[in-house]
Amino acid sequence: MFVSVEGLLLGYRLSLKEIADILDRFYDGASLRKISFRLRRSGKPISPGRVWDRIAYWVPTIWEAVRSILESRPLLTVGDIWEMDGTYLKGPSRVLVIVRDIATSFILNFVIALTEDVNAAIKTLRGAVQIAHKYPKVLRVDGNPAFRRAAEKVFRGEVKVEVHKRIQGLGQNQSIEAIFRGFKKFLNSKHGIHSKKKCDILVIGWILYHNFVKGSSQLLDTTPSQVAGWDSNAALNSDNLWEPLIMLAEEYRLKRERENEKRKLTSTESFKSHRNGKGVTLDSFLY
Repeated sequence: MFVSVEGLLLGYRLSLKEIADILDRFYDGASLRKISFRLRRSGKPISPGRVWDRIAYWVPTIWEAVRSILESRPLLTVGDIWEMDGTYLKGPSRVLVIVRDIATSFILNFVIALTEDVNAAIKTLRGAVQIAHKYPKVLRVDGNPAFRRAAEKVFRGEVKVEVHKRIQGLGQNQSIEAIFRGFKKFLNSKHGIHSKKKCDILVIGWILYHNFVKGSSQLLDTTPSQVAGWDSNAALNSDNLWEPLIMLAEEYRLKRERENEKRKLTSTESFKSHRNGKGVTLDSFLY
């Protein structure tokens, strides 16, 4: 059984399946209260606030692990046409800018910013390149001049930029607009928690849900990550695709802890050797 550390500290245990179920239900639209009620019926007296604490812990933990792995080596096979667009998030009063691969529907990167400006666009594009380990041949944008300037700075003329201007407030990148509609529908179901403070958790979790968990009818009920060639569920073969992501995050966390302990041990041994007279310098007397 998988046991979360914070669960033990609070006097009860949550299994891998229970944590995955919390994430799956929440990002599928269920309220914290409904998830809490379901857990209470199964003998886990967890309040809605504690349910949110679990979500707020696991979502950034999973995101850090997934992003680190994808940036370390080319695991995704994405297409040559990408699209970038932004949308205003009314609740947290922020702008969400994303870059998506059209062929796989995989969201390569996103940025939450105050405005849809050049800096936000540059950051989004650079992050997408780090994940994809390549440039696209074509980048589709709307009429926002900030996006065109950002593409020029990042790609330096190596990528063709196609402009699809908005008509009466509607974007012409219809596929990416559908993604925004889906996210806003999710955000509207979270009345009372889509504040500026919690915005990152909602966005990151929903993008994880889109990329790795929710199958798309347009992709024959597979996920964008599976279409792109990286199936995190291949070994586990779980019904809930949050489970392999949680296991991946836990393995990544333990690996980081071991690396930190190793660095501390090396530093301690180096310090002892230093103090014992091996290579004594003026700095030795400062300890």
